[in-house]
Amino acid sequence: MVRFDTQRIKQIDLINFCEQNGFHGYKRCGNGASFFSPFRDEKEPSFQVNYYKNIWTWKDWGSGESGDIISLVQALDNCSFAEACQKLSEKNYECSTKALPSKTKQEDDEKTAWVRKTYLNLLKRPSLTKVQKYFESKGVHYHKAMGAVIYRDPEGCDYVGIPLPDPFNMVGLECRGYSEKKRKTIWKQSAMGPAKRYQKGACS
Repeated sequence: MVRFDTQRIKQIDLINFCEQNGFHGYKRCGNGASFFSPFRDEKEPSFQVNYYKNIWTWKDWGSGESGDIISLVQALDNCSFAEACQKLSEKNYECSTKALPSKTKQEDDEKTAWVRKTYLNLLKRPSLTKVQKYFESKGVHYHKAMGAVIYRDPEGCDYVGIPLPDPFNMVGLECRGYSEKKRKTIWKQSAMGPAKRYQKGACS
């Protein structure tokens, strides 16, 4: 039986992989990117790849499916796990070992705890209908598993907030302007106020 270095395979840069395999609609997003889904036609990119804790993962917000690069190749080529590993091993794909700027564990824990608390408070507000209308306007079918919420910033601008990388392991909230083309990512608590928002991690 052929043995594959699955650890190395999972380090293949998913952004480069998607670009080399004809994915369209590239938009930089934090430590990853978004593309048009390869599984359907759509008007707004809903397929995201992220690099978090030394692992590349993907999430298709239109279907709710997610996984690593091996499962992505299985879905794309309708093949087995071993066949997907073989395909990925045969090509000289670039691997990535980049990571987010280092922080102490305490800082990371505080950031995660704050953003999750903020998200839970937003979940308590009735916003499902408004969220659904937003995704429908983008030509994307909304699934409740995406866990999107409505977030209003101090300036009174409404955003659709999408948990990153997903509602169960979230470390940030990607916010897309509801009626304006604005984007920001909420990551952590600020010493000067309730939230620190910065564009470095936002989609462009």
